[in-house]
Amino acid sequence: MHIISEEFITEDKARAYLRDYYRRYNKAQYGTRLGIRRQRISQHWEVYGHRFH
Repeated sequence: MHIISEEFITEDKARAYLRDYYRRYNKAQYGTRLGIRRQRISQHWEVYGHRFH
């Protein structure tokens, strides 16, 4: 299992990373599960989740 945890300053960059990651490692083939959230204290966006293979 691969753990994904990437931090971004803007929401646009985080969503672009999320979109590109899903294009490269799709759900059906890799079992990719990702989410996006905003960290209140450090004021950044985080893409988090995991994939198999």
